[in-house]
Amino acid sequence: MRVFDRLKRGLRLSTAVSQNEWAERELSNSLEGLRKTWVETALFVLNSFQKPEATVLGISSAIEGEGKSTACLGLGVALAHEIDGRVLIVECEAGNSGISKLFGLDPEPGLIEFIEQPPVEMEQILRRTDLARVDVVTIGGSRQDGPPSTSSNQLTSSRIRRYLPTMITHFKDHYDFIMLDLPPLTRNAYALDLSREADRIFLSVKTDVTPLEQMSIAMHMVEEDKLAAVLLMTGFRRTLPSLLTGTTRRNSPVKIIEIPELPPVPDKEALLVGALMGNQYERFDTLDRTVQV
Repeated sequence: MRVFDRLKRGLRLSTAVSQNEWAERELSNSLEGLRKTWVETALFVLNSFQKPEATVLGISSAIEGEGKSTACLGLGVALAHEIDGRVLIVECEAGNSGISKLFGLDPEPGLIEFIEQPPVEMEQILRRTDLARVDVVTIGGSRQDGPPSTSSNQLTSSRIRRYLPTMITHFKDHYDFIMLDLPPLTRNAYALDLSREADRIFLSVKTDVTPLEQMSIAMHMVEEDKLAAVLLMTGFRRTLPSLLTGTTRRNSPVKIIEIPELPPVPDKEALLVGALMGNQYERFDTLDRTVQV
C-alpha cells in the first residue's frame, strides 16, 4: 500500500507531495528510520524519568531554526503512542506558531490571549488535534499588526514566565507529559526562566546551522541535572558529533541522539505524524549512546 495512503486521515498534506514510485520508496524508508529514532527517544524518556505525576519536558535550542518545534512534535507524538497516554504541547515562544500551523489550528485564542485578554479561560486555549491523544496550547497573538518586535516579544515572554507555572499545575492532572516548545536560550532574556518550569530539557542542534560557540553557551545555561540530551538534527552532513567532545566544560555525560532529516519534500512534519501514528507500530530498543563533554 502506498505510504501516502497509510497516513492518518485528517492530516493536511500538500498536493505537491511527489508520488513517483522511486521517490515514494525513498521517503518511506526515511520515514521508517525517523519513526524508529523518535520511538527510541520516547523509550529513553520513559526509562529515565519515571514519575508518579505528569512530567514536563522542555525543548529549546541555542538559536532560531534548529528544529525544536519539529522535535516537540516528534517526541510528543511518539510518547503519546508509546504509553497510550495523553500529551500536551505548549507553544511558549512569541511569534512562533509552528506547531499550530502544522495541525491546521487557528492560533487564537492562545497563551497570549489568556495572559493579556481576560476573561479568556484556560479551557478555551486548549486545542484538540486530529491525533486523539495529543492536544496543543497555541501561542496566539496573531492579530498583532505586523511581526512582533524584539521588545514586545520580551514583554510577552515576561508575562508567560508569570503565568506558565499556573497553567502547568492546572493541566498536570489531565496529561501524562507536557511538552514546552521554548524560545532559543541565547536569543530570549526569559528563555532560561521558562526552561526552569521543565523537569528535563532537550537541546535541539542542527548540523551546519548551529555555531559551536552558541551551542556550548546554551548547554552551560541549562542546569546540569536537567539537561537530558542533545537532539542532533543531522541533515546530510554530520560535522558536529566529532566536534562535541572537548568543546564544553561540563563534567557529566550528555546523551547525543541523532535525528535523521527527511528528504526535501513538502509537508515533512505532517508525514512524520502519519508515520508515527501508523498502524504498523513496533517497539525498538533504546541506543545507549553517551558522549562525555
